[in-house]
Amino acid sequence: MVKFDKYQGEKKDPTAESLSYPDKWFVGSKAGCSCTFRHTMSPELGFSEPVDWYKEEQDEVDATINLYEIISTLVADGHHVDCIDSWAGTKNETQKTIEVSLAKVPSKAFRLYENYKFIITK
Repeated sequence: MVKFDKYQGEKKDPTAESLSYPDKWFVGSKAGCSCTFRHTMSPELGFSEPVDWYKEEQDEVDATINLYEIISTLVADGHHVDCIDSWAGTKNETQKTIEVSLAKVPSKAFRLYENYKFIITK
């Protein structure tokens, strides 16, 4: 399950304001926030499929694959997509930006990097 809430700008949110494109959305899963997507706090681990020795909830894996599929469709349709995974109130000066090519990262390996902005490409 993936849930989208349009950011209207009524409350200034530094994270939302640092997104590059005019349409901005808060994206969540079963918890209503992004906590229940696959994450890593160590980007040096890279993208990888779930492994037996690190327990991940199946609904979190499924929600992340669903998010990937939605992003993939948007990019394939010619839309520009970026996303940021951060805690509310995180200072943007600590945020890093990387380009993520969906051609190189399969859906089962996709996960968010905490405090990173992804520029999504085909």
